[in-house]
Amino acid sequence: AYNILYWNGEVTLIDFPQVVDVARNPHAREVLFRDVTRVCDYFKRQGVTCNAEGIADNLWWRYSGRRPEDVAADWSRVEVEGEVGL
Repeated sequence: AYNILYWNGEVTLIDFPQVVDVARNPHAREVLFRDVTRVCDYFKRQGVTCNAEGIADNLWWRYSGRRPEDVAADWSRVEVEGEVGL
């Protein structure tokens, strides 16, 4: 929440230390959901109503262009360090 700036109705996000590539990181969706949940939890304490799961789903869909279950299916077929699956 400390990396979110709000001024004159505009939101600006700064400092992205957890940026991950959704095509290469099988945990990308989990990281996104965790971070969105933490931000929503912070703002809920400030009296703001938000739906972390809905926001994260929307962001995931817009960024990846794929449904979360499609990405999981793709990763289940990837060979990782000599083993099939995750």
